[in-house]
Amino acid sequence: MKVLRKTLLIALGLTCLSFQAHSYETSGYAKVISSKAVWSFTTVTRPETKDECVETHVSHKNPENLVGDIIIGGLIGAAIGNAVSDAHGMGTIGTSLGALLAADSHSRSSPDYKCSSKTVYRQHREKTLSHYDVKVRLDDRFITFRSDRPFERHSFVKVRTTEHFTLMN
Repeated sequence: MKVLRKTLLIALGLTCLSFQAHSYETSGYAKVISSKAVWSFTTVTRPETKDECVETHVSHKNPENLVGDIIIGGLIGAAIGNAVSDAHGMGTIGTSLGALLAADSHSRSSPDYKCSSKTVYRQHREKTLSHYDVKVRLDDRFITFRSDRPFERHSFVKVRTTEHFTLMN
């Protein structure tokens, strides 16, 4: 008998608790009055990389070797001048031409390009959607909710009521 009484009391207690919880939370349908988008502004920084090249003229020969190159050029020119012709003075002309060519090769420079990359950060403001303010009418009360999606005006949405109201998607 005691076991039956305890079981009956526990079952009655659980039934009362479920009725109390059910009466605490209710749901109903509310009519959408308006749904307005709320925008926010964010600053976006984007990198832009630009390549810049500068042309410089660089002599690839060492200026300290100029005298040595002129002497070697003169000797090669004299040998070629004497080999080409046995005429008097051809070795001297070959020496002069060889020395001039050696000196001229030192005065020439070739273009050299030095390139570098430069990164510049540009900022701009972008307009982004933050949320929607949804205004509904529920039992002669106007309530505004934040929502991730818009609702059509005059449509009905399900609203859960506890201590405060919650929009049910």
